[in-house]
Amino acid sequence: MYSMIGFAGVIVLFTFAYKLGVMMQGSPEDSALITQSEVDALHVELAKCDKANLENLENQALLGEVHEEEYKRVKKLEELSMNLHQETSDLDRRLMECRAQRDSEKEMREAQDKEDIETIARLEAENAKLKRHKKKVESGGLETSILISAIGRISIQHNRLRKSLNQPQVTVTPEYLDDLMMQWSSQNKAEFQYRLGNILPPNATELSDLYQKPTMINLEDGLPKGFLFTSKLNETAKQPTDPLKRLWTVPSWRNQTGNRRVVTGIKLGAPPNKGSISKQMSTLYEYVLCAAGNNVTDLAFPTAYQRDSATPVEYLHNLIVTPYVAFCKNCMQQQKTDAFHLLCQGYGRTDHYGSSLFWHARSRIVPTNLIRNMAEMFITSQITTPGLKNVLAVRIPRSPKWQDKCETFVQSGNPLLFFSRLLQGKVSEVHADPSEQCDSPSVKDSLKHLIKQHKYDGVLIISEVPVDLGLGDEVALLQIKPDTTKTPSVQTLLEIEVASQMQAVLVNRYDQQSIHITESFMIRNNLNTSKISVW
Repeated sequence: MYSMIGFAGVIVLFTFAYKLGVMMQGSPEDSALITQSEVDALHVELAKCDKANLENLENQALLGEVHEEEYKRVKKLEELSMNLHQETSDLDRRLMECRAQRDSEKEMREAQDKEDIETIARLEAENAKLKRHKKKVESGGLETSILISAIGRISIQHNRLRKSLNQPQVTVTPEYLDDLMMQWSSQNKAEFQYRLGNILPPNATELSDLYQKPTMINLEDGLPKGFLFTSKLNETAKQPTDPLKRLWTVPSWRNQTGNRRVVTGIKLGAPPNKGSISKQMSTLYEYVLCAAGNNVTDLAFPTAYQRDSATPVEYLHNLIVTPYVAFCKNCMQQQKTDAFHLLCQGYGRTDHYGSSLFWHARSRIVPTNLIRNMAEMFITSQITTPGLKNVLAVRIPRSPKWQDKCETFVQSGNPLLFFSRLLQGKVSEVHADPSEQCDSPSVKDSLKHLIKQHKYDGVLIISEVPVDLGLGDEVALLQIKPDTTKTPSVQTLLEIEVASQMQAVLVNRYDQQSIHITESFMIRNNLNTSKISVW
């Protein structure tokens, strides 16, 4: 456009010059042909041309600047394009490498999957085989399970003996166990008892290490951390507002925490065990020690029991928590069977009472949350709130059955294990005269002496019936009164739990409930006996 304007200006100049030349060369007549108006018009055209040329030059300068900026932008875009091209090339290269690695890993996974499928198939076949064997074992009942555990224990010793004789090891397979089960069932019980006495007498040889010698606790060395379990309020759990439903920590053993699911046996209509909760706990010790000593995790203990024919059936798993055994229904106690003797010999209560094994296991038999909460509520309302600081728990048995049993014990001259193993020669003894050890009223004078000597400000009486000790107003007298909402078992466990948390205890050497009070008190005091007295 600008070039056309310049061209037009040149033509105007050329025309003007031509006419001017003609005018100068021609005649005057001819010169008169160009008028002044034409000259003015030419001047106007020239002015327009000059203005157009000036604008053209200005526009060309402006365009030059624009072209320079555009050139710079294009250069930057070219550099950016080169960088993007390089990045694209790198990404393409990495993509190819990733695909190659993915294909390689895919091949490895496919090979591993194939191997895993074969392994799973083999394990499923073995699992099915073990399930069939387990079904056979379960169909034989608790006694069969105990016998299989005993066979496993003896097999370990058998292979150790074979190894010492450079003989090949023997693997106990399910088929081998099935064969032994058939042989066991075909044997006459009396004949087996005879063979048991001749082939496997307890602690028969020095070579045998089937029986662990009891290791007694040395309190001077201190107890290992976590050796004794003491239940505490569970701080990690969300506690309910109902104080009777608060949650407490529970013991663990062999990856089992608290009570297991109640199992069902094959003895349909099996009668409940007879005896008090104290007797049930003493029997439970036999199972717990056997399980702990042999690392056997499948022992079961009948949960149903009945104090006597006049009381309702109760269930131990609702009152006691322990990880060592599974509580079972439709099953019967096995502690008197040959299989139980075979498995548990060397690990009975008589063998290990007071040993490190006993205390480790005993501390992991605790009351349920309900019992713990009832105990805490009693202690808070009757002891903590009134401001009592030094309370003595006194166990005074007052039942006719106990009176007869106590006199029998006195005549035999054999004290209970808890006294001979834990207390004798280590604690303060009152009424050492055998004629007074079954006479609860005779403890009054000694009790007054203890109160005065140790400055107790409260006495908690643990007895089946109200007892008048003739203490007057010297100390605060407390007693956990039975009521219709508590069964005798709940009452007993509550008394044991509360008494074990007092500052001192006075127990009777021939009383079964005194056993559990003493054990619980010692566990809470790191097995220290300095605050225990016995009559």
